Amino acid sequence: MKILFVNSTSKDAKKGYSSAIYPPLGILYIAAVLKKAGHEVKVIDSFVLSIKKNYTYEKLKQDFKDFKPDILGVPCFTSNIEGSEKILDICKEVSPNTITIIGGPHITAIPESILNIPSADYGIYGEAEYIVLNFVEQLKNNQSLNDIPGIIYKKDKKIKFEKGEYIKDLDTIPYPAHKLVPMNLYQPSPATYKQL
Repeated sequence: MKILFVNSTSKDAKKGYSSAIYPPLGILYIAAVLKKAGHEVKVIDSFVLSIKKNYTYEKLKQDFKDFKPDILGVPCFTSNIEGSEKILDICKEVSPNTITIIGGPHITAIPESILNIPSADYGIYGEAEYIVLNFVEQLKNNQSLNDIPGIIYKKDKKIKFEKGEYIKDLDTIPYPAHKLVPMNLYQPSPATYKQL
């Protein structure tokens, strides 16, 4: 299946980000797990691209049209929830059949918040690497998505989910898929630069 991850930006992305900009490791770990399972994965880090390359929502619309993802995954921190919602809205506008998932610390902390995000079809509760893999595999095999531990879904204006398990053996996770993002655009903090 074709899975697109978009790391969201925020309205203040171009203000005060002159120091450290790091790659989205959470997304890259999930991408590595999916690639290892044979899926086609693309990552767009709109955060760094908007700062360094003037990436816009219009360009994102074109990327949706070009890639035609089966699934879109968007991480969400409380600080960038507006940006995450905007990405989901754009996806549904240009690719309404794409299934959308939102995850990250904000959704795990406040899973009920997906009720206020109409463009989010599903949410992720907890460590997403293998939850997303199970989701993709069950979608591919036309199996129910609502019984996957860690998947949040909406029903009768309420959320339903069963907590997923923590990953017991971290060595089972492949190295992050760094080749999917423009590593040359990231910059460490000046305080830690010499440690790299």
